[in-house]
Formats: sequence, C-alpha cells, structure tokens
Amino acid sequence: MSTAQFEAMMLRLAQELRKPPVDPIKEVQKAREKKQKDEGNAAMWARKAERKKICLHSRPDGSCVIAWAKQSDELWRGYCPHCDSTFSVAEDGIDEFKKQFTRPRGQQENVRVIA
Repeated sequence: MSTAQFEAMMLRLAQELRKPPVDPIKEVQKAREKKQKDEGNAAMWARKAERKKICLHSRPDGSCVIAWAKQSDELWRGYCPHCDSTFSVAEDGIDEFKKQFTRPRGQQENVRVIA
C-alpha cells in the first residue's frame, strides 16, 4: 500500500466517522411529521380558498365590507377582513374593481375610503 492510498483511506475513514448516526426510529418520526405538516398545510390552504370563494364581502345589511385605500402608486386597493382577500385593479381587473368599489358603504363604519 502506497502513502497516497493510505492517506486516501484515512481521509475516507475520517469522513465516515464525522457522519451523524442514522436512527431509524427518528427517520420514521421525521417522515410522519413531514406528512402531517404537508397535509395540514394543504387543508389550511383549501379552507382559505373555499372561504375566499364563498365570501360575499358584505355585512348583514348588504353593504360592502371592503376597506379601500389609494396607494402611493395611484392604484386603489382594498382588503376584506372576512376572507382575508385583497383587491386591486391590476390583479382583479377593472370590472371586479368597479363592481366592489361602487357597492353601498353602509352606516356601520365612520371611515370607509382613505385617500
């Protein structure tokens, strides 16, 4: 055995000794935790999507609950606290924006539009 072969073998041995031990029980636990996390996240996003889909953005009296504000880029954006949705002309298009923006604002809040 040459010196170069011996050094390579010792280097390989040192690398193998530095590796953490693999515990099969912990590996199974990690896989189960990852699966539960992924399923929980999928369920959470599905609930959020469903809530956004069925939300009317309305109060019981039929007035619009979306709070509108003119942003620094001169675009109007709104937020619905019921379904945690945001609205803007750039994302939703002018038709959806006009439909929501022109709805009656109701008497339940003092500040409706922030300019």
